Amino acid sequence: MDRATRLSDIVSLESELSARQADLEALEAQQASLKARTGMATITLEVQEPPVKEAPQKKDDGFWAAVGDALGSGWHAFYLTLRGILVALAVVAPFAALALLGYLGFRLLRRALPARRTVAAPPEPLPVPAPAGAGDGEAQPRE
Repeated sequence: MDRATRLSDIVSLESELSARQADLEALEAQQASLKARTGMATITLEVQEPPVKEAPQKKDDGFWAAVGDALGSGWHAFYLTLRGILVALAVVAPFAALALLGYLGFRLLRRALPARRTVAAPPEPLPVPAPAGAGDGEAQPRE
């Protein structure tokens, strides 16, 4: 409107503005009406379980089939145990290597440093008791 130079431009702009304002008010009234309707609307929900599928009947293949299944299960258990042990070793290996390096470094350090020894007086000899009957020269009567 600031750039309008003629009166006809201003009139057409105002009529366009009035039309837009009317459209906006109509849309706002429609929105309010829809909000009121949806607040009181009923929702119907149907919940159903899926149909139960019957498990296929496993036929008995016999003794050797059962032995084969048991061997397969045992082999799988062996594989899982071996894999678990290897995973545990892989987890422990870096810590074991670090501990070994620390131990070797400690041993090298002890060899490199001179040993501190303190000179202590030799211990006094303990008196040894004389055997019975060996000191006075007289024989003891035997009982």
